[in-house]
Amino acid sequence: MSRVKTEKLKEIFELKTDLLLHGLRISESFYRTMKKRGNDFYKGRKGGAGPAGGRYFLFLNGSVANVSLYGHKSEQSHLILEKVLEEDKSHPRYLYVEIVDNLSNKHFTDIRLIPEREKYNQMDNLENTINKQIALIHADSVLATTIVQTCKYWREGKPCKFCGIELSLKNRNTIKRKSAEQLIKAIKDAKEQGLCKHVTLTSGTLDTPQKGAKMYIEVVHKIKDIFPDLPIHIQIEPFEDKSLLQTLKEVGVDTIGIHLEIPDDEIRREICPGKARIPRSEFEEYWKESVSVFGHGQVSSFILVGFGEDIDQLIQYLGKMISLGVIPVIVPVRENINTSITSEITTSQMLNIYTATAKHLIKNNLDPLQTKAGCPLCGGCSALNDAYKYIQSQGNNIK
Repeated sequence: MSRVKTEKLKEIFELKTDLLLHGLRISESFYRTMKKRGNDFYKGRKGGAGPAGGRYFLFLNGSVANVSLYGHKSEQSHLILEKVLEEDKSHPRYLYVEIVDNLSNKHFTDIRLIPEREKYNQMDNLENTINKQIALIHADSVLATTIVQTCKYWREGKPCKFCGIELSLKNRNTIKRKSAEQLIKAIKDAKEQGLCKHVTLTSGTLDTPQKGAKMYIEVVHKIKDIFPDLPIHIQIEPFEDKSLLQTLKEVGVDTIGIHLEIPDDEIRREICPGKARIPRSEFEEYWKESVSVFGHGQVSSFILVGFGEDIDQLIQYLGKMISLGVIPVIVPVRENINTSITSEITTSQMLNIYTATAKHLIKNNLDPLQTKAGCPLCGGCSALNDAYKYIQSQGNNIK
C-alpha cells in the first residue's frame, strides 16, 4: 500500500479510537442545520444489551463507528460534531459532516453520518409491533436483535453494571420476546432495502441449564429455512451440554460469541456479580470447543476495558485468546443512561491495546475481517479492525 493510504488508515484508527472513548459533543450549529433539513436529530437509543446512546458514522475506507452522543463524557468531549457539509451524492441521506478536535485543532471532513432507517423502523411487523421493536439496523447493513429482553441476573439483583438490557423494555421500545416469525419479517424488510448482509442474535441469559442454546437452535433453524445463505452470529454464555454447539452449527449458526467481558477476576466479580460465578477457565474451555466446531476466527468474545485493569496483563491475555483462535472484540466501556459505569482509560492506552492486539492477530494468521458474521465483522464498537488494517498496511515494518 502507498504511504498516503497507510497514513490515512492511521488517521482513521486514531480518530475512531478517540471517538469510541470520548464520544461527540454536538454544536448548536449542527442542531440548527439538521432542524432546517426537516428533522430533529436523533441521538440514539438509551437502553440495550450493548453500547447504547450512539449514532453510526462511516469513514472513507468503509469502517464504521458507533459513537456515543449521551452522558457526561460526551457532553464534555474535546471532539465536536460541528456542522453538516453536504449530502453524499452516491448514497442519498448519508451526510458528510465536520468533526473538530479542540485539542489538536484538526478538522475532519470526510466522515459521513449514516441515516436512521425510518422506513424500515416504522414498517408493521407481526402481533401489533413495528420492526424497530423487533430488530435494529446496526452500522449500514447489520440486522441485530435481542431475542429475550430480560436476564436472569437482573432477576437475581446481580446484573452486570454496564448492561442496560432491560431499560429498552422498561421504556417500551421493544418487547420481551421476539418470535422467529417476527424476526423473519424484519429480515425480509431489511433485505428488500439493502440493509441486511448478516444477522446478530443475542439474548439475556435464560435461567435454564442450556442458557438459551435450544432457543437459538429453534430460531436459527426457522430463519435458515427461509434465508439459507444469510450469515448468522449468536451470543451465549457457556452452557451445560457442549454437544449442542455442534447442533447450533448444523442448523446454520455461522459464528458464535462467548463473552467473558473482563479477564481480571477481581474486577469481574465487582462489575459482573452474577455472571462472575462462571470461572474464566470455563470460558477458555468453551472457546476451544467452539473453535473446533465453528472454525479458526469464527469465535469471538467481547472484552470491555476502562475499569482500571493492568494494561500489560490485559494485552498478554488477549494474546492468549488469539492463540486459541478467538477474536477479542475490544470495547472501551461506555457510560449508559441509568447504569453505574465510568471509564478509567486514556486514548493512548486504548491505542496501545489495539496496536498490540492487532500484531498478535497478524502473528497468529487470524484475520478479523474474514469472520462470517457478527460484531467482529461489523467493527462498529471497536477499533481493532482499524488497527489491523493499519498495522497490516505497514508490511515489513511491523515490529
